[in-house]
Amino acid sequence: MRVYTCDEMRQIEQRADAGGLSYRQMMENAGWRATAILLHWWRQSHPAQPVMRVAIFCGKGGNGGDGLVMARHLSAAGMAVVVVLCQGQPVPAHSAANLQLLRGRSIPIYQLGEAAVDQLAAEADVLIDAVYGTGFHGEMDDRGRQAAALMNSAPGTVWAVDVPSGVAGDSGHIDPGAVQANFTVALHSYKPAHLVYPAAGHSGQLVLADIGIPASCDPVQPAFHVTDAQQVFTALPPRQQDTHKGDFGKLLAVVSSGDMPGAGQICTAGALRVGTGLVRVAIPRPLVAQYAPHLPEAVYLPLPQSEDGSAAPGAAPVLEKALADSTACVVGCGMGTGQGPAQLLQYLLQHAACPLLLDADALGILSQSPDWLNGVKAPLVLTPHPGEMARLLGISTGQLVANKLQYGRQFIEKYPVTLVLKGAHTLVFSPGCPVVINPTGNPGMSKAGSGDLLSGIIGGLLAQGLSPYLAAVCGVWLHGAAGDRCAARLSQTAMLPTDMQKDLSDLFLAHHR
Repeated sequence: MRVYTCDEMRQIEQRADAGGLSYRQMMENAGWRATAILLHWWRQSHPAQPVMRVAIFCGKGGNGGDGLVMARHLSAAGMAVVVVLCQGQPVPAHSAANLQLLRGRSIPIYQLGEAAVDQLAAEADVLIDAVYGTGFHGEMDDRGRQAAALMNSAPGTVWAVDVPSGVAGDSGHIDPGAVQANFTVALHSYKPAHLVYPAAGHSGQLVLADIGIPASCDPVQPAFHVTDAQQVFTALPPRQQDTHKGDFGKLLAVVSSGDMPGAGQICTAGALRVGTGLVRVAIPRPLVAQYAPHLPEAVYLPLPQSEDGSAAPGAAPVLEKALADSTACVVGCGMGTGQGPAQLLQYLLQHAACPLLLDADALGILSQSPDWLNGVKAPLVLTPHPGEMARLLGISTGQLVANKLQYGRQFIEKYPVTLVLKGAHTLVFSPGCPVVINPTGNPGMSKAGSGDLLSGIIGGLLAQGLSPYLAAVCGVWLHGAAGDRCAARLSQTAMLPTDMQKDLSDLFLAHHR
């Protein structure tokens, strides 16, 4: 799946133009392909209504030019088309040329604000948003906001060309009056805002249109990447006939407290299910008897327990030998945030040589002392949900959600960690690497314990030798794909993180049969 930034698309178009595919031809191709997609949908969904009433809202730039091409082709197909110029006359020469072609075809052309426009919008079966496209940044002007309000309030179906107006294609910033499209035709590639929520929610159903640009014009190292199954299973370590458990890593899991024993169990199960050779579980001593019947494959490292049910202060030295023998460590799932757990986290950050994954309560402790990340020698993976990430940054969850890409990038610039920012289409950030947008997963995974399973999966892959970035990318994909299988089997409503363990096994069976 291609995902390019707006700047990358400009460079792609420049290369295409230099190679002989003119901007005028690219605009023609874009308008024609978007028209073909729209006509196919209309004829499939409205077989008894041959004539579609279409109102096309055009801006003054290239996106408006795409809309003008659509007007010409829709009219030629027998559709009832009106054009609304939202920002005056088009500026680019190829857009202006397409407006001239319309004037000779008796297609009604209105200026936004004319009395007839409101009624035409209310009567249209389809409203096409070709106002801004990838050219939107910051805030919509008054005319853009007026056009968006008309489209959003109209009863017809809204189709956006490339990116809905009021949504910034790269950052995902959303103007309060942004167009809420039912469908979006992405031109040549998807843009980050198509896939990163909450901006992605404005695109509706996405359709990708090939506009004739050769693949040779695409960037070699794009800023964003979307994972697929082949990439994941190619990256996983092979299992030769003459191997033993030591060849597949040793994970130390510092997890659980008296009131959250299940978190560590789910994490441990996730690590075992992705093939980790040995998992040592460091938990308060009274929990060992609860764990062992459910996870007999694990090795247990009992810790002294405090009155609140978490590890007691002074327990850190118990980890010394196991930590030195581990190839990765997961810390945080249900372990509590008191003095004992805080000491454990600080000890691990100061003494670990192997990769460390910090989740849940470890992130809660870290949000009170973020400077603990300074000077850590071990590779780090952090897996916060939006609330945890907001606390790490000292901002509101709303601020974080509205600018996830910006804050994620800023965080890894300040701290050289691999960051897994969980949520719909989870994002993976790592210094010097493309931002990964994960395509798997569903709302049924929004249940306590789902993040613990993810920590175990990523931790297990770290233990087996995958780099922090690759372990995070593969782990997030596997977690979401297992969730999708589980939802198909049990429904999004009824599925549980413990159910997903079977589906995780089935994933490996399907790809290694």
